[in-house]
Amino acid sequence: MISCPHGGRAVAAFAAASDAVRIDGVPVATAAGAWTVIGCTRTVDGAPAPCTSVRWDAERDGVVVDGVPVLLDVTHAQCFTAHLVPAGRPVVAPAHREVAAG
Repeated sequence: MISCPHGGRAVAAFAAASDAVRIDGVPVATAAGAWTVIGCTRTVDGAPAPCTSVRWDAERDGVVVDGVPVLLDVTHAQCFTAHLVPAGRPVVAPAHREVAAG
């Protein structure tokens, strides 16, 4: 599970993934996907300023699938508001699962 530092949940709005590698039957998420944040409670001076997106900065020399970096629990990322103001790093809860390549 991925969340913003203010409790919002990050979800894949466009999950660019490869069918070549799956975790629990689901294609792995890659840096090519787009992520949105829902339910963020961040405020600035009492006015709502929620996180709305997450941008990932996956290393090109790390784990890749079809030439695209895979998102890992240690991948660097930043949450942003609708006005593209940085709002903190997302919180990634690691999951231990079986990996199968096909």
